[in-house]
Amino acid sequence: MFGNVNVDYKPCKSKVQLERAAHYILGKLPEQISEGIVKTAPNLYWGMNCDRDNFARDILMTRKLFGKRETPKTNLAFKMSISFSPDDNDKLTYIHHLQSWE
Repeated sequence: MFGNVNVDYKPCKSKVQLERAAHYILGKLPEQISEGIVKTAPNLYWGMNCDRDNFARDILMTRKLFGKRETPKTNLAFKMSISFSPDDNDKLTYIHHLQSWE
């Protein structure tokens, strides 16, 4: 484990919050685009049987297909952020593993 690691969970309780979280993760918010901010490298996220660029819509569609009702207390999803100290940048790596589905 490295020095300063911050993990933050935020629930998405509405369609608007879910879509905003999706756009934030994918770096599609107008302020991110104008400032050239990349939140998640495209090779670090993928989805099986879903469209990663429309996963907010897919979550809502799946809930509807299975008869899940939405109330003000319903958590549609959670946005999790993991932040590392800039002092640890030279120590961080990632392992990219794709499983074969043959």
